[in-house]
Amino acid sequence: MIDPVRLAAVEIVAAWEEDPARRLSPHLQAYFQRNPGELKRHAQVQDLAAGIVRWRRRLDYGLKSLFMGRYAHLQPFLKNILRAGAFELDQRDAKAYAVVQQYVEIAKSRRYAKGAGLVNAVLRRFSELDVDKLAADRITDPAEELAVVASFPTWLVRRWVQRWGLAAARQLCAYHNRNPAPWVRFNHLGHLREEWEQRLTEAGFQWQSHGVFHSYYQVKPLGRLLQSELYKAGWFTVQDVAAGLAVEALAPAAGERIYDLCAAPGGKTIQLAQSLQEEGTLLAVDVDFTRTQR
Repeated sequence: MIDPVRLAAVEIVAAWEEDPARRLSPHLQAYFQRNPGELKRHAQVQDLAAGIVRWRRRLDYGLKSLFMGRYAHLQPFLKNILRAGAFELDQRDAKAYAVVQQYVEIAKSRRYAKGAGLVNAVLRRFSELDVDKLAADRITDPAEELAVVASFPTWLVRRWVQRWGLAAARQLCAYHNRNPAPWVRFNHLGHLREEWEQRLTEAGFQWQSHGVFHSYYQVKPLGRLLQSELYKAGWFTVQDVAAGLAVEALAPAAGERIYDLCAAPGGKTIQLAQSLQEEGTLLAVDVDFTRTQR
């Protein structure tokens, strides 16, 4: 049986690659709209698709070394099947047999008879490949090697190396490749922080507030929180701390007039509206209609 999460991730990344704008979020959002009410699966699909895109350069480097022929001319959907399998083998330390079998079945489901054999052969060989050692043996430029194994543009890594040195550049790459922890922002408008925290505790959630920006919380399990009455009643919104810093810096006050000209998908707009405390004017627009639907 084909794993729907893996299949969806491959389809989304394939669509992203053919999109001239190269933006992943509209393709994820289209999937979410086609499959409402599956929050756990949404998170899994997003995590896998984003991982494939994030590590694409490293994955391609390893796959090219195993591919007999012109990898660049491989059918896009098959290429992304290989990338997805390589990502799980390389970044998730998944069991090779299960991963290979799943992606072979995905290839068969799209009637790629020859492609299924290719997926089987290449991913089995990739499961034994050390990409770090491959790059170290073949690349003499330290900045280029780091860019490949960390999956960053060479020009950016070279700039970091020139400014701060190779060790600091490695730390920057590792920092930006980490999986960010999700945050939610407490809605102080019409709600008391003490009651919010009490409700979280009574409902059995594990939580902690941010050490500096106290309206932000990490709450586990997030999936259950997003299905709770707290979410339906507007006690919080999902928002990264970094995204909220723009509003914190603006420091809007009640009675002001604010124009949010790049508003979608709306997280900062909601934060602005709450900061106005129902007194003032907020006009929110965005050039991308797709993002406004989120």
